[in-house]
Amino acid sequence: MKVLVISPEKKDRSSRQRRLLIVRALEDLKIKLLNPLPGRPPKKLRPLMLFPKISYGKETALLDKAEVVIADLTVADYKTDFLVSQALAEGKPVLGLFGREINREKISSWNKAEFFYFDYFEKQNINSVLRRFFRFLKQLKQRRGKLIVLEGLDGAGKATQAKLLLDYLQNSGSRTKYIEFPRYYSSFHGGVIGRYLKGEFGGLKEINPYLASLTYALDRLTAREEMEDWLRNGNLVIANRYTSSSLAFQSVGIKPEDKENFWDWLLEMEYKVHKLPREDLVILLNLPPEFSLKKGKQKKNTSDDPEYLKEVAETYLSLAGKFGHWRKIDCCLRNGKLRSVKQIHEEIVKILKEKNIISLKDNKRKTKTVKMNRLIECVPNFSEGKDKNIIAQIFLPAKNVPGVTLLDVESDPDHNRCLGTLVGEPEAVLAVVYEMIKIATGLIDMEKHHGEHPRIGATDVVPFVPVANMSLEDCVLLAKKLGEKVGRELKIPVYLYEAAATKPERVKLEDVRRGEYEGLKKVIESDPERKPDFGPAKMHPTAGAMVTGARKFLIAYNVNLETKDVSIAKEIAKLVRESGGGFPAVKALGFEIAEKGYIQISMNLCDFEKTNMDTVFKKIKQEAGKRGVKVLSSEIYGLLPAAALKGINLEELQLVDFKKEQVLESRIENETGR
Repeated sequence: MKVLVISPEKKDRSSRQRRLLIVRALEDLKIKLLNPLPGRPPKKLRPLMLFPKISYGKETALLDKAEVVIADLTVADYKTDFLVSQALAEGKPVLGLFGREINREKISSWNKAEFFYFDYFEKQNINSVLRRFFRFLKQLKQRRGKLIVLEGLDGAGKATQAKLLLDYLQNSGSRTKYIEFPRYYSSFHGGVIGRYLKGEFGGLKEINPYLASLTYALDRLTAREEMEDWLRNGNLVIANRYTSSSLAFQSVGIKPEDKENFWDWLLEMEYKVHKLPREDLVILLNLPPEFSLKKGKQKKNTSDDPEYLKEVAETYLSLAGKFGHWRKIDCCLRNGKLRSVKQIHEEIVKILKEKNIISLKDNKRKTKTVKMNRLIECVPNFSEGKDKNIIAQIFLPAKNVPGVTLLDVESDPDHNRCLGTLVGEPEAVLAVVYEMIKIATGLIDMEKHHGEHPRIGATDVVPFVPVANMSLEDCVLLAKKLGEKVGRELKIPVYLYEAAATKPERVKLEDVRRGEYEGLKKVIESDPERKPDFGPAKMHPTAGAMVTGARKFLIAYNVNLETKDVSIAKEIAKLVRESGGGFPAVKALGFEIAEKGYIQISMNLCDFEKTNMDTVFKKIKQEAGKRGVKVLSSEIYGLLPAAALKGINLEELQLVDFKKEQVLESRIENETGR
């Protein structure tokens, strides 16, 4: 790296000392200088040796060769100002160093340049200042990805468009990552923002915008390294809100003539001081504030303030006109009707092509060679079934996350238990489930929990199920990854079960939960047989313990017989279930459905690849016929994967009330539009 050091023409003692300090520090870092000192200078330096008279022409010639410029800006100097401006005009990174208080008026015009950085320096910190600068330049040089930000009022469809865009990019073969700000549940500062938006610290207009912006900025700062890694690895990073949100929302209430100063301050903090990755493109989904109000998605302390939203919307439009890397998409037609989700998505793709962020070729040509998305199901169970507010908070991280679809949430007050059905891409589901566990850990106290259902912890059990292009072994790895992280970071003892079990006696969930929370609490520290697979051999003080593992897709399948003799149902159930010598991976019980006047054989098909519905139906029909009983019907309860229906004639199963939406893939398509 070729570095040019620029110093003031004034040759007083202090300026010579500052230059010597900079040059020696650069030499220590083994940085190649275009205008170095001639060796190690003596203590008393001759001005002509250190600073020979060089015309601007010669300095400009050196500037042409330079890759980086480091300038001493401590004192005002025409030559230095000229060369710094010239370097920035050529797109070269410049580090401006101040030996005393930073002259912000002096740097105001330069500060808008993307590659201008500044810092205070002295003898004690010059090495660390330079190291930080060069480390940042290295990261910038290694960056191969792009950062795309979706902006707009709440309800503008940012999360929906992010999902569609991620799907499009992935089908095109692009590497993608997604992040959403604020990060209410995964960042300390995000949690503070949540409290701020609830009005705990006062109304939005009552708090100084500079102070409010700090918390948002710190939330983004904690994600910097992760985002830098993503960009360095060539990902297209889609951000739902970024610094641009603070520019719009936090400037509400500031006088129009003072907004520019606020914006300059905010951008300086985010990009110069915090050194956040700069976005390559901001797409503003321009939704009129009245539509945002109708959608009811604004925070409680702004939903009844149309003037607040109006000013935010106007500020967004001002920013879109001010910055060249912003693009505006109107969400409404001229007749006042909302545009379709598809139309907006297509316009976003068009903008990305115009900006050369993605190829102009139609992505459909690539889909044939792109590997199909991997898909898993996860059904986390939590020990809370009464407090709807807590349940809502637990499942909040699963909403509007690209790559994850929350299909259903069920709760039972008697069992004091809730569960959700999530499907999606493995890593995305894993990240969401961890956030849910973290929230449940903070909200559920097992010392106060009572319910009919067996349980050992706030997050009781988290099974992973392969759906598409995933093996059971892949899900075992996910379960282990989750268990290790929960044990290490949340200090919760974690047990593995089913296919992930490390001991034969831990395969069955009922064996792992033996004694429930109260019983496990008594023996976990003393009984080696109850030592967890991950985490401490000690119950978490409020969250207890957790079970996770991997299993095949479980199909709840019932066959109804035209008789009231429940003994027949029990006999046939024993013949078909695995424990009675019947079919592998089948659990079955016989019941009387008194209100409907027939009996039922209720089954769980734990591995449809070993035993499918057709096999058990034919056996039940055969055994019922031997006993002079007819089959009335059969029914599928809940969801099942499309593969479970392969090669099966549904009419022969005499299915009732079966809907297309019960096929997992169809349900996902309905929920996500994929």
